[in-house]
Amino acid sequence: MKKITKKDLLAYEAQLISIAKGAGKILSPYQKDLANLKIDIKEAQGAVSAADHASEEYIIKKLKKLNPEIPVLAEEDFYKKYQGNYKYLKEYQDHDYMWVIDPLDGTNNFVHGLEHYCISLSLTYKLQPVVGVIYIPERKETYCATKGNGSYFIKGKDKKRLKQNKSRSKGFLLATGFATEKGKPFNDEFRKFKKVMTSISAVRRLGSAAIDLCYVAQGIFDGFWEKGLAPWDVAAGKIICLEAGAKITEYNGHDHNIFSKTIIVGRNPLYKKLSEMVSD
Repeated sequence: MKKITKKDLLAYEAQLISIAKGAGKILSPYQKDLANLKIDIKEAQGAVSAADHASEEYIIKKLKKLNPEIPVLAEEDFYKKYQGNYKYLKEYQDHDYMWVIDPLDGTNNFVHGLEHYCISLSLTYKLQPVVGVIYIPERKETYCATKGNGSYFIKGKDKKRLKQNKSRSKGFLLATGFATEKGKPFNDEFRKFKKVMTSISAVRRLGSAAIDLCYVAQGIFDGFWEKGLAPWDVAAGKIICLEAGAKITEYNGHDHNIFSKTIIVGRNPLYKKLSEMVSD
């Protein structure tokens, strides 16, 4: 495969925005007819609907036309092949470039009629995102970033660069999610949640990690932490946060990649404070 230049990456960003909007047009009619929407439950991973599959098929078809040499890691395709067993992610770890896609992040919100869902598309290089696009169909809002080119929020003809202001010293608003596995994984995370709540003003759990990350980049949320997310949950949001100036690591402070099992996102002094609370 020929070398991908920064000019190519910027072109991919524009094309991913177009693809995400196309997927949004596929998803919206499904939500307007929920009574007839086919929904299945994936073991330990929540709901999947006909809308997820339709969106993913469209996206993969478009990506294969865009660059057929780049492999695709897509949520529903991975589940179909490996029943969602994350140990098989190792099959993808040696790729240089890779498309990483979530055709519908926030499926549980979607199937209950909530408009808080999105399409998340990313191009990664050696397990780090270099392009990311997140599109929220019901609000027609786009978040996007290319490595070295900044993060942006687009709504209509308005395009604003995202750059976090200096982190608040108090009155923090954070976001998180909980492990889908019950028992010890859930209890461990809930213990961390209670620890954070003792010293943080407020925490939100909105049901879409991708949108949570966009809100950190935008400065709506001050930080985010979660365990057990998949590559397609974090890839696009990670580059959007990084280009907006956020710091991202694993719980233990180690460098984060899209296969990491934990993630902390924030700015100092909050990042340091949050990492101390969730690292044990």
